Amino acid sequence: MSHFSALSWLQAVARQSRRSPRKRRPVSGLRSARYAPRLEALEARMVLSTLTVTSAADDGSSGTLRALIGAASPGSTIVFDHRLDGQTIALKSGALEVTKNLDIEGPGASQLTISGNSASRVFDVRSGATVTLAGLTIANGATVGGLGGGGILNEAGATLTLLDSALNNNTATAASNAVDVFGGGLLNEGGATVVSSTFSGNQALGGGGSSFFGGSVGGGIDNFGGATLTVTNSRFVNNQALGAGAGNFGIGGAIENNAGFALSAPSTATIDHSTFIGNLAGGGTGVAGNGGALDNEGTGAAMTLSNSTLRDNQSVGGEGGFGIGGGIMNYAGSTFFVSNSMLIGNVAGGGAGDTENGGGIENQTATMTLSNSTLLGNQALGGAGADGVSTLGEGLGGGIMNVNGASLTVLKSTITGNRAVGGADATPTAAFPLTGGALGGGIENNRSSTLTIVNSTLTCNVARGGSSNAGIGGTALGGGIDNNRSATLTMIDTTVGGNLAVGGAGGSGFRGGFGSGGGLDDSRNSTASVIDSVFTRNQALGGDGGSGANGGNGLGGGINVGFYALVGLADSSVLTIADSTLDHNVAQGGDGGNSGNGGDGFGGGLSIQAGSSATANDSTITHNQAIGGEGGAGGSDGKGIGGGVYSRGTFSFDSLTVIKKNHASTSNDDIFS
Repeated sequence: MSHFSALSWLQAVARQSRRSPRKRRPVSGLRSARYAPRLEALEARMVLSTLTVTSAADDGSSGTLRALIGAASPGSTIVFDHRLDGQTIALKSGALEVTKNLDIEGPGASQLTISGNSASRVFDVRSGATVTLAGLTIANGATVGGLGGGGILNEAGATLTLLDSALNNNTATAASNAVDVFGGGLLNEGGATVVSSTFSGNQALGGGGSSFFGGSVGGGIDNFGGATLTVTNSRFVNNQALGAGAGNFGIGGAIENNAGFALSAPSTATIDHSTFIGNLAGGGTGVAGNGGALDNEGTGAAMTLSNSTLRDNQSVGGEGGFGIGGGIMNYAGSTFFVSNSMLIGNVAGGGAGDTENGGGIENQTATMTLSNSTLLGNQALGGAGADGVSTLGEGLGGGIMNVNGASLTVLKSTITGNRAVGGADATPTAAFPLTGGALGGGIENNRSSTLTIVNSTLTCNVARGGSSNAGIGGTALGGGIDNNRSATLTMIDTTVGGNLAVGGAGGSGFRGGFGSGGGLDDSRNSTASVIDSVFTRNQALGGDGGSGANGGNGLGGGINVGFYALVGLADSSVLTIADSTLDHNVAQGGDGGNSGNGGDGFGGGLSIQAGSSATANDSTITHNQAIGGEGGAGGSDGKGIGGGVYSRGTFSFDSLTVIKKNHASTSNDDIFS
């Protein structure tokens, strides 16, 4: 029997049992009206039974749930008298400890609640027990101190099935912010299967230990150190993991999967046909958020997500903290596979001047595959008020951030309408161009990471530098993709269209920010290979200058190579284009402020900076534009140079490559070199 069919069989049996609990009868032996056969002696056997809860009290008296759990024979079923429908069993004597195999069948989650009364955990499933909890609401469980598990603790060596149930408003609170806490709703240390259930309003609170985790972990479920979790047809709504204390973390607003304190016992989580809405990872001042809905971390930890939706989740750091992975965080040697799923409107954000990474997904020092999936409208929002030295206010990876030696493969997927936004109102103490910067509207591939994109679409993503009231406008790199800091990108059979890299407006006396690489920016000693792909209608737009200042430059409407040479840093990036097309892309300078000049537009299709190189084979570069920005009153219009290609580095192309019908507002319509 397959895993799925086994679950279906289990679900059908459990539902049938709740429909007709009174038809069950204990096995009573063999009888015959005609004769009594002579039986051989057999070993003593436990007779299974069905027990009925008749009282909503929790005093251990006859007919109470607590009494029946204690009295039941292993393998028994506990049901509830219909007169308890609509009632709440409020626990007064601590958690219900289950030490034997039991099937506890409620009348339905809307009909019966078992409450921890905000004073205790609700269920503690002990090691060695196999337990089914079905048709129940488990609510208001609470633990303070200990490892966690506000609603349910499923211990190592225990097996739990949660079926057609709800876990609502349970909390696990750390004894102090010097220790970690795990699992606001469920802490699973054994094997747990969750089917057709809802987790809502559960919280892991106040954690911040000195361990690898350093915080509150798993608002809805924590799958801890060697555990196995399967979730099917379930919903996770408004769960929270909120750390406490500067430098600590809120991790996995809905579900967190890990490898234990020593990172030596990897857990496995499999999630299918489930929904995650409005979950939050973060905390107060100085606390960082990791994985608004899902977090998977630690050597060997593995998570699979399929046929599911993550919507409007947030990873939000408090002031001085940061938000990473608004929908998903995959970290530190773990593996994550996402298929046939949607991430919509998730946000990585934070406090003043903070840098925020991965509006939809953060993949850091880990391995991820994204297949047949969609990222839509996710945002990485840099905090306002950066100082340009200790805080940069950057927004990195509106859709995805792939960083620190990570490996990401994107197959047959759509990444559209995502935004990386630099924080506004920077007050830099030095003219550092990336203050309030935005990198990778669709995807940011950074710091020796590897990104492979095959048969996919990146459209209408935006990297927008922050505007400044007292400094240079923020720089925007890579409206579609930013490939940065010794990163490697391979793109095959992919369309990159309608993306924007837009520099921020400068303050009075300060120029606008650069907009670089409307479709792709390949910089800081990185390597990109573009094969059988199309870059169309992308734009790199310089920001407007403040009063008395020039507009920012627009560089590489389709692709820019080697941006960091423009700010005085070594950059020997390499781009190879084969069997590909760059058409109808635009590089345009920003408008100048009063008496300021318009910014320049360089390389409508492709721009290559000094020290970097690009090669085009059997490719087409056509109908692209380089346009200067308008000058302010008393200022001059900017230049548009290299409508097709602008090169200050090395550019080569073979005889099969076509470069024609491009336009530059000043000179050199097709190639400026």
